[in-house]
Amino acid sequence: MEDTKKIINWSLENADLLSLKVEYYTGLRKIFPHIFDIGIFIEVEGKVSHGRGTDDFEEVAYAKALSEALERASINYFNIKNTNGLAVHFDIDSAKKNGREELLERDAFLCHFLLGKGFIERNPFNNKFNFEHLSNQNISIKFFEMCRYQDGVGILCIANGESFKRPFGNIFGSAFGDNEEIVFKKAYIEVLRLVMHIKDKEIVSINLAKFKELEKYNFSDHGKLSLDLEYSKKINSFINENVLDMTKEVQSEDFQYEILDLSLIPLPNLPLHIVWTRNFKLQNLFTGKSEETKINMKRLSQVSNCVIEFKNINSFPHPFD
Repeated sequence: MEDTKKIINWSLENADLLSLKVEYYTGLRKIFPHIFDIGIFIEVEGKVSHGRGTDDFEEVAYAKALSEALERASINYFNIKNTNGLAVHFDIDSAKKNGREELLERDAFLCHFLLGKGFIERNPFNNKFNFEHLSNQNISIKFFEMCRYQDGVGILCIANGESFKRPFGNIFGSAFGDNEEIVFKKAYIEVLRLVMHIKDKEIVSINLAKFKELEKYNFSDHGKLSLDLEYSKKINSFINENVLDMTKEVQSEDFQYEILDLSLIPLPNLPLHIVWTRNFKLQNLFTGKSEETKINMKRLSQVSNCVIEFKNINSFPHPFD
C-alpha cells in the first residue's frame, strides 16, 4: 500500500502538469455495492489519455486507473502500435506478469475466433455473482473458458442485449490469471462497465458492410461492430459449437520483456516501471479485417493439432475492442 500512496501523491503533486481529471462511476455498485470504479484523464504534450481502475479499495482503484492512463500515454513515445502486452506497475515483476497474462488472454480469444471454434461454457461459482439487475432488463450473461494452463485460466464473459428495450448485440469481456474467482470477476466487470455505459444512452453500432468500407480501423470500431445485431447472430452461431480445448502449455522462455526508458516520457520522477512483453509464437491482437499478414498460422495449427491454411480462417472481423 506504501507504493500505491507514492503513486497517488506523485499524481497530485503533478496535477497541473498532467491536467489531471478524476471521475467516480457508480453504476457497478448496483452489482458490487462496495466497489470503487474510477476514471482518470491526463494530458501529456497535448494528447489526452484515459485510464479506468476498479477495486474494493479506493486507493488501489485510483492507482490502477492512473497506471492505465500512463500506459496509454506512453505508446506515443515508443514504437508500439497498441498496448497489448504493455504494463505499468511500481514492481517490475508484477508488470511482466500483467503483460504476460494480457498476451495469453488475447491469444486465447483470437485463436478460438479465427478458427471459428466454440468455448467451454462455465458457471461462475454457482452463480455467486448478482445477475438480477441485468436479467430484469432482458440482458443475458454467459461465461466461457478460453484456455487453461498450469499458471492460469482465461475466462470470457458475454452480455447479449437482443431482448433489451433498445436491442444490441454482444459485449465482450475477458481476463486471464492464476486466481479463478478473480478472473471471473474481472471479465464480468469489464462487461458491466460497457453495459452500464450504453444501457441509458443511444447505442452506436456499425454493421459488417460499413465496417469493411472503413479506410482506417481502431479498436472502438470492433466494439461498435460487436453491438450490431446481425453480426452478433453470426458470431453466436459458433460460440458453443465445435469447442476448442486450449490446454497445451505456452513456454515461459518464449516471452520477451523490455523495460522501457522512462526518460523518453516528459514527466518528472515517474514512480513506476513500464514493461513491454512480447511473444512472437502467440496470436497478436490486430485491428481491421482478418488478413494473412496479421495472422500467426503456426500458432493456429499448434492449438488445433492440424495444419491450418488461410482459406480455413474465419473471415469475420473480430469483435475485440
